[in-house]
Amino acid sequence: SIASLTSQFDATSASLRQTEAANAQLERQLAEAAQSRASGEAQAAQYEAAEAEAQRSVGQLTRRVTEAERRASDADRQLSELATAKARLQAELQEAQGQVGAKDRATEDLQEEVGQLKALIATAE
Repeated sequence: SIASLTSQFDATSASLRQTEAANAQLERQLAEAAQSRASGEAQAAQYEAAEAEAQRSVGQLTRRVTEAERRASDADRQLSELATAKARLQAELQEAQGQVGAKDRATEDLQEEVGQLKALIATAE
């Protein structure tokens, strides 16, 4: 009767309020999950951007290292060329010093002969 219907209505109303409260809770959880997902996607985008920047930096450093290695190789080659030229010049210097020494000895020999000739001339006079 009416008391029974009222009781059923009250029970149904309470059940509906519980369902609405549960739905509101689920909607809040869904909103939090969507926000968390958006935050995760934004963070993933930041990581991807950081990784791309790191790769660009690595590329730049690799190019710099390659250029430095090329310059070092060029410097090594130039040092080798300079060492070869130095050795050649030292050999030429030693040869020239030997020639100067020979000329000095020849000059001394000639001066000695000139001295002897002067002595002979002086004696002949």
